[in-house]
Amino acid sequence: MSDTVSYELLKGFLEAFNRHDLDSIMDYFAEDCVFYMP
Repeated sequence: MSDTVSYELLKGFLEAFNRHDLDSIMDYFAEDCVFYMP
C-alpha cells in the first residue's frame, strides 16, 4: 500500500465512521494498530 491517501480511501473511511460501522472502520487499520483518541 502506498503512503498516499486517495480521495476514495478517505471517503470510504469517513462513510464507515459516520455509519458507526466499527468492522468497516477497522478494515482500514493494520492488525497491530494502536489508535489513541482523546
